[in-house]
Amino acid sequence: MRVCLLGLLVAVMAVSQSSAAGVPSQATLADMGLAGLAVMSDDEALAVRGFGYRSASAAGQSWASVAVQGGSAGSENSYNAKGKKVAKGHTLSFAAIEVEHGGGHGSKGKGGHGGGKPKSVSIKAISGGSSYASNRN
Repeated sequence: MRVCLLGLLVAVMAVSQSSAAGVPSQATLADMGLAGLAVMSDDEALAVRGFGYRSASAAGQSWASVAVQGGSAGSENSYNAKGKKVAKGHTLSFAAIEVEHGGGHGSKGKGGHGGGKPKSVSIKAISGGSSYASNRN
């Protein structure tokens, strides 16, 4: 009786140690249809992890332009990133024209002829942008 009890205790300890280590038993693997599978250690897994990545690349370009008589503006931006695992980027372009009219409003003419100050027109052309790229190997 003592021998059977000792044998049972040893078997229980062996099973609890293998499950505590996170390693399934061969019987469990066989039940799942994986009887021929060889379980590898964490160190072995870390040695090959990531070798499935070939490379990653990302590229982009943006542009904006605007034109009116008397002014124009434009912006062109681009990025290019390459990495072993991750490549990303962002680009932004903008262009605008601001037209201001001045004078000729609300002023009285002299001598009853015509109307006030001459009109003026101010044209401002504005453009800009940014690009960002990053990678992770």
